[in-house]
Amino acid sequence: MIGVDDGEFVVFDRQKWYHVLLNGVDDPRSLTDDNLILDGTAFPRFKTQLFLTTGNSVLELQGSQPVSMKTEDPAGWVTGKDVETYLRYLYVLGTDNGIYKYERLNNRYGAAVQYNVSGDLTGALDMTIDSSIYILKEGGTIVKLLRGEAKPFSIRHAPDDALKTATKVVKATDRNFYFLDPVKSRIVIVSDGGAVGEATYLKQYVLEGEQIGKLQDLYVDPDESHLYVLDEKRVYVIDLVK
Repeated sequence: MIGVDDGEFVVFDRQKWYHVLLNGVDDPRSLTDDNLILDGTAFPRFKTQLFLTTGNSVLELQGSQPVSMKTEDPAGWVTGKDVETYLRYLYVLGTDNGIYKYERLNNRYGAAVQYNVSGDLTGALDMTIDSSIYILKEGGTIVKLLRGEAKPFSIRHAPDDALKTATKVVKATDRNFYFLDPVKSRIVIVSDGGAVGEATYLKQYVLEGEQIGKLQDLYVDPDESHLYVLDEKRVYVIDLVK
């Protein structure tokens, strides 16, 4: 699920993408006939949505049209399991547990640069970026990287195993972390840890009801007014402003 604007998203499966606006869902459209979608993210600076696909390819939705993007790296695109953007850079969490940084140029990308210097990313599942990069690993461990170097990070007052079965993490800029736990059908919220990396457990939202399926993804808008959660069929909204 990729946030476009308040209440507007691009939702995708392995083969197609869907434009969602409030309660309306457009007919699915094919992104590529040749490959499957591995992950996607927004690129706000360039007003596009970006997708990493099988076959070592990256595509951007530019005005709802898929455009194949090239890299100056002679080896081509790396294989990855998560993509995120920050400023004018694309970061790919590689299947080898490296993090590869590409600069977005006018109509292409520069060559890959290895970002990770000292972080142990074994078992990495997902990442989010807010000047530092935060990687969620299997079992709920968080690795914080600043300029590629591992930095301290801890969560105070968290219940035992609060993140043990979490699979995804997002962070609002200079604000809180949101962890998706599909096993317990919940979202765990943790404060920004600041420069010292000492975050605090805040609360959790549990989604209940017969219609709730297995949670797939989440998105929080930049001002933290709404949290959106995706299962196999629906998008749910949680009002965060009290």
